[in-house]
Amino acid sequence: MQFSLGDLKNKFKHHTYALQMECGGNGRAGYYPPAKGNQWKFGAVACSK
Repeated sequence: MQFSLGDLKNKFKHHTYALQMECGGNGRAGYYPPAKGNQWKFGAVACSK
C-alpha cells in the first residue's frame, strides 16, 4: 500500500497534538564501554506541535 503526501492530506482526518520527545541516548556519554555514535550528555528534548 502506498500513499502520496496529497493522499494523506486529503483522504484522512487531520489531527494535531502537542508532544514532547526526549532522546533515548541522553546520558550516553557516561556509558562504559562507550556507545557508538554521538556522545550526548543531557538535555536533548524537543516539544513540537
